Amino acid sequence: FQYEGNTEAEKYSLALSAISDIHSAIKDHASLWMLAQILFNEGDIDRAYTYIRFSWSETAFYNARLRSLQTAGILSLIDKTYQIKIEKQNKKLQDSLIRISVLSLLLFAALVYIYLQMKKLSAARNNLQVVNNQLKELNEELQQMNVCLQATNLELSDSNRIKEEYIGRFIKFCSTHINKSYAYRRMVNKKITAGQIPELSKITRSQDIFDGELEELYANFDTAFLHLFPDFVNKFNELLQKDNPIILKKGEQLNTELRIFALIRLGIDDSSQIADFLHYSVNTIYNYRAKVK
Repeated sequence: FQYEGNTEAEKYSLALSAISDIHSAIKDHASLWMLAQILFNEGDIDRAYTYIRFSWSETAFYNARLRSLQTAGILSLIDKTYQIKIEKQNKKLQDSLIRISVLSLLLFAALVYIYLQMKKLSAARNNLQVVNNQLKELNEELQQMNVCLQATNLELSDSNRIKEEYIGRFIKFCSTHINKSYAYRRMVNKKITAGQIPELSKITRSQDIFDGELEELYANFDTAFLHLFPDFVNKFNELLQKDNPIILKKGEQLNTELRIFALIRLGIDDSSQIADFLHYSVNTIYNYRAKVK
């Protein structure tokens, strides 16, 4: 087969011969080292090295000098080549280990970086949440301030409306009072000129004029106040006990109790001022207020 150049058949025959030598306990393994040489030439270093080492160990055990000389050269060549291959493999393994180590370090560094970024992101989210909560609180405060501002504006608008209403009423009342004073003075002059002093004295001592002026004052106040607060009586009664509401007499717009609290609604809370306006004693005002409470 060697002369024919049929390498596959040669390897097959040598393998059968080597197996036969091993089964027959023959220590001279010429077939095996020849097969190892062919495999070495083909580049199959691992099997060539295994076969030649086994053949050499058997030859050494057999102590065949000629066979040892024959196999020494190929053994040295195969062993050297095998060692070079092992060194290359070890070098590749070392390079691979270095690459793996570097990649592991890079991966670890990447994981550390990602972890730190996640911590920063978490801290940023927490800070953002704190800021959002603060903004929410500020918005709530602004809303409350807006509500208070709206209420203040309503109060100012209400106050301006009250002022406008009462200024108009006051001017009208003053004009009417001036006219009445002028007419009263003319009447007094006529009585004096006519010598009707006793009649004039009787008129000036009478309470009717004062009572009439006071009733007119009350009527003007009641009309002006109810024009500004038309539902005042109903709302005031809602604050009282259901079985004890304030019931107005026929023709009344407000009574004394309601006038007291109407003045309080207008911002006049001092009992002495209320007493002066309504022409009652301070004790009477206190009693009315205590009664309603």
